[in-house]
Amino acid sequence: MRIYSLRIWLVMVSLPKKSFFAYKDYLEHKNVGRISSFNFRDLDGWGPAINIRLERRNKTVVVADSYYLFSPYLYAFLNGYLNRPVCYSCPYARSGRVGDITLADFWGVRRFFPSLDVKKGVSLILVNTEKGRKMLESMNNNLDLMPSCFEDAVLENWNLAHPTVRPPQRDTVYVNLDKYSFEHLAKNEFRCPHKLRIYARRFIVATLDYLHLKELICQIVRR
Repeated sequence: MRIYSLRIWLVMVSLPKKSFFAYKDYLEHKNVGRISSFNFRDLDGWGPAINIRLERRNKTVVVADSYYLFSPYLYAFLNGYLNRPVCYSCPYARSGRVGDITLADFWGVRRFFPSLDVKKGVSLILVNTEKGRKMLESMNNNLDLMPSCFEDAVLENWNLAHPTVRPPQRDTVYVNLDKYSFEHLAKNEFRCPHKLRIYARRFIVATLDYLHLKELICQIVRR
């Protein structure tokens, strides 16, 4: 039996646990219950919100935080407010990667594969070496693979090419977490300023999907 040694690198961002526990306390207070489970990505299918299981008055209830762009925690996360300092200067966030294979999320995958069912999640696999290519080919029968390119993958996952740019808010966010409540930051700093625009976009996309026009429009734009 041959044993393969493969170097696999993950594209991720690291956050101090302090920010998550502040968010957890905020959710428990908001929903009047104790959180017993917390899923950013539900294995039963990716949804537009965080799924939370709460114990409330001896009953277990499942609630969801708001649409991910409106969730104060995810808004701060996606804008780089909460990252560990090392993430802003990560030497591995670049196109020339040191592993045989790199695993990441394929953010924006529907832009290139509009008919793809993404409810169960879509991963990105970057093949960096010949060893990585051969290993991926050996697993081809066990995976649903679709060819893409680095230029498409990096459009909405910029950490494939460079570290997160440190925003000015990072200089004060953890000081403010000590000084104020998470609820205060959610109302004053972690708020999406373009809610109406996002609601309108979601409505248009849902309408195009319903009319089966989205894929046709994407094909025309790519031409």
